[in-house]
Amino acid sequence: MRLRRQYIVDKEFQGKFVVRNVIISITLLFIFSFLLNYFSEDSISILYENYRINIGGTSSVLFDKFLSAQWLMFLLGGIVIVIYSILVSHKIAGPMYRFGVTMDEMIKGNLITSVKLRKTDECMQLADKMNSFNSGLREKTSEIMKHLDEMQNEDQKTDEIRKILKSINKDL
Repeated sequence: MRLRRQYIVDKEFQGKFVVRNVIISITLLFIFSFLLNYFSEDSISILYENYRINIGGTSSVLFDKFLSAQWLMFLLGGIVIVIYSILVSHKIAGPMYRFGVTMDEMIKGNLITSVKLRKTDECMQLADKMNSFNSGLREKTSEIMKHLDEMQNEDQKTDEIRKILKSINKDL
């Protein structure tokens, strides 16, 4: 049986993650453009294009070329950033979802459940600790139940002895 892969697990978290990454990327792109323009301001470039030679300030020549290719960079870069952000956030949101499901089961009293993560997911150490905690809790609960059963058996034996003693007392 093949599991369906759902990359958007927590829309709010993953949406914020993608938007932040896109904003950071756009900001870095503008910073890079500004710095390139600033540091090339005092230089001259010779551009050979369509059988013409153009001479101009490097910053203006680069800025013109940058603007003509910018829409393509925004489009391709944006697509790559969005896909990458979704994949990375999936490795965080997926385990958080599984932690929540496991905790819900534990709250219901199901101590047999455990957190199962993929090898590439984040939070493996937390999952291992949670599974260890759950296993220890299960063992301790089992031990307590065993002692409770023993105490109930002892109580039953004590009740039987009391009944026998009462019947002997009546006979006397």
